[in-house]
Amino acid sequence: DTEIPVVGIRASGFEPGEPIYDRVEDMAEAYIAELRKAQPRGPYRIGGYSVGGLVAFEMARRLARGGDRVASVLLIDTTVHQSHWSGRAWREFLWRRTGYHLRRLSDRPGTGRHIVQVARALWGHLRLAVSGATPKDSFSGVDLPEQVRRLRIAGLHAFTYYAPTPDQLPVVLIRSDLRFSTLADPVAIWRDLTPSLTVYDTPGDHLSMIIPPHLKKLAEVLSGVLQKTAA
Repeated sequence: DTEIPVVGIRASGFEPGEPIYDRVEDMAEAYIAELRKAQPRGPYRIGGYSVGGLVAFEMARRLARGGDRVASVLLIDTTVHQSHWSGRAWREFLWRRTGYHLRRLSDRPGTGRHIVQVARALWGHLRLAVSGATPKDSFSGVDLPEQVRRLRIAGLHAFTYYAPTPDQLPVVLIRSDLRFSTLADPVAIWRDLTPSLTVYDTPGDHLSMIIPPHLKKLAEVLSGVLQKTAA
């Protein structure tokens, strides 16, 4: 619900002959070229969901370095790979997830199997942090078209190796319900990367926040953010 023109850029690689990029930097370069076709100059408001938020952040950095004005960067539940978490992010994650599992144990005392599951989950995060390995695709067991699967693999690769650097960009983070998150709070990550961070919370987890019934609230927040940045 906004009068501001909105341009959507889909991932390159859905159509035959299109390149599939597996680096955030390459995605940003290609999508800036597409953006300039629709709007040659700033001010720009650039946003993305999940890994798309990392692409939006890198696009904004490049545009700002080139002299364009970036009014805001909108990150919809965007985080970074465990190997790029700060000490602040790890402390938040361990405190919150330990509390969550202790509450579950108090509800089901004597569940040794649950303790093993907790240990495996924590070890999985630590292994990814130390090795810098690409996380397993959560849709690996789903029957997806081959082109879509290739794009997902490329996106996971891009997510793994992109480490955003601190910048003066004004960042707006729209965060899903942290109670359902098994990763570090994205606020703990982005506070270290920008002096200007505004946070909005929306219902649902990372996947359900973008579909009904939670989609309505997300749309309301996005509309409000766009109107504020336009003002």
